[in-house]
Amino acid sequence: MFKFFMGTMFPSKLKTQKITSYPEDYNAKGLLEDSPYLLKINSEQCQIKSTNFNYRKIASIPLFLVVLAVFIFSATSFIDGHNSGYGRFVFFVNAYKEQYENTTNPPEAIEKYRPFFHKDPNLFDYLISYYSGNFYAGTKYSIYLTILFAFAFGYALYITGKSVFIGPYPILVLDRKRNLLYTWENKKVYVARYEDAGYAAPSNNLFIKLFTFNTDKNRLDTILFQPNASVHSSLFLSEEYENNAFISFINAYMQKGREAITDHDFESEPLKFYFGSYEPPIDVDEQIVRTLNQLDKEKPVDAQHS
Repeated sequence: MFKFFMGTMFPSKLKTQKITSYPEDYNAKGLLEDSPYLLKINSEQCQIKSTNFNYRKIASIPLFLVVLAVFIFSATSFIDGHNSGYGRFVFFVNAYKEQYENTTNPPEAIEKYRPFFHKDPNLFDYLISYYSGNFYAGTKYSIYLTILFAFAFGYALYITGKSVFIGPYPILVLDRKRNLLYTWENKKVYVARYEDAGYAAPSNNLFIKLFTFNTDKNRLDTILFQPNASVHSSLFLSEEYENNAFISFINAYMQKGREAITDHDFESEPLKFYFGSYEPPIDVDEQIVRTLNQLDKEKPVDAQHS
């Protein structure tokens, strides 16, 4: 999950209050199509977008295009430079061949070109000569710089391209049938019962605190899901009234059902040019059961999400 600003370095320590403690006074305004956070809604569950959806439009796509443009420009300049260098290399080989081929004592620098006097040097010959450092000043370590830049651009394109075309784009599921809130990241499912789920809004960043059972360490791990609660902000912040409206939305749906929000099922359009998936892990139900069992064991100690 993209963590642009988690509100705290220690999610488990974040003070929260129960979602159910906020009054259910949701008033539908505008069309569902205009909702910044609604991905899907029906009578059984509602799916909420994370800030990653907004981040993709505002930051990921522009950044990917910038990296791609710089890469194309750099690659073009690199190819043009070596294409010109190859032409000069062939010119020098032919010129030195004509002048020094039959000379018994040519200048020392000319001897480097003698292996090419009896062949037409190809591009590979030029590149080997260039990166050897014997033919051109300052090129002895150029091969390492070339590899470094290639790796840097490749990694930058991979990271930005993955953010644009693959994700992850986590969603928060309001499961009314089972009275749960859950999401997933890296095949791990994070969950809380609706009546126990907590939220906080440090520095105008709204977070929902959810849990997963870490089987390796035999403990609960915490994640802070950040919903896309604001349609106005480009910094993934949200105003107090937007946070309140979002929490009211959760309460209205979980307590009164879809009819408190809309009179019809709704699903927003999927992301364009996106090849990832919103689907949860195949063992989502098993993970939910394990985590809820552990939460029940620890509930007397941490009932208030302190």
